[in-house]
Amino acid sequence: MLIANNYTFRLSEHLEMTSFITTPSILGIWHMERDLFIEGNILYSTGKELMTTDGNSTALVFASNTSMSDSSFIAVSGFAQTSRAEVIFVDEVNGCLRSMNRSSNLMYNLTGDCGRRGYEDGFHALFKYPLFVVQDHFTPCLLYVPDLTNYAVRMVVKSSRPYVTTLISSANRPFLRIYTAITQAHHRKYLYITHSHGLECYDQMTNTSVDLILTRHHFGDALIYDSSFISFLSIILYKGLIITADYSQNKIFIVNPKTRSISLMCSGVAGQQPGNLSVCQLDSPMGLLEDDDDIYIGDKYGIRIIEGE
Repeated sequence: MLIANNYTFRLSEHLEMTSFITTPSILGIWHMERDLFIEGNILYSTGKELMTTDGNSTALVFASNTSMSDSSFIAVSGFAQTSRAEVIFVDEVNGCLRSMNRSSNLMYNLTGDCGRRGYEDGFHALFKYPLFVVQDHFTPCLLYVPDLTNYAVRMVVKSSRPYVTTLISSANRPFLRIYTAITQAHHRKYLYITHSHGLECYDQMTNTSVDLILTRHHFGDALIYDSSFISFLSIILYKGLIITADYSQNKIFIVNPKTRSISLMCSGVAGQQPGNLSVCQLDSPMGLLEDDDDIYIGDKYGIRIIEGE
């Protein structure tokens, strides 16, 4: 298993990455969650579709019926299940969030003016390039959305009249940050956020941020400096460790904030070879999921699994 005894990370020599299901996708697998609607399944998005799988077969939940060049195309990048039946997903092509009810198959625009981009908070909010959405564990009516080219993390107050505010903005920083992925700690109100220059931890109680990783010293003060920490579209927490998938280097980064160290998983060679975590291959990994001590990784070939011991 992935072991964090005394906050020291090591890879078990017996641990291997294997294929959970092969579902090739040009755009890859963007996001995964344990399916709340179909027990035992994993719900995942491909950029164009929302799918569910039990590891043996897949079923379509939703797909856009138009081409990506069509203005009515509905993309599915990130999503969050807010109940057994409701899925909030991000349509990054049209710059908005949509809600789908899996029982009725009804869909409506939740927030953002689908088809029009910009930067505006309030009841009539505009997004420029939203990518993912995360539901707050402690206050379920709150949703967090990294808005890439507005260089901000937006917060949606979900209600009959959704209201959008800016939670974090890099507009006043010396270097603009493109925020990409978010996860929340289960035991404390911390948000861990990847961006174009590294990784930061946002304390929701004090509204302050600490840089855990920066790619360059001149970007500011951080616990760790690593120039290779650059291309992350997913992040999960695992037993005191922070795990991110690097789609450009075909590797998984494991960050131990206590020891201020980074370990790598897989070889960095693009491919689908399973095996030991030092030699396994991935191709543009994006989606990550931790479930019952198992770690699932989504890439262009499908979903891989690292089973915990």
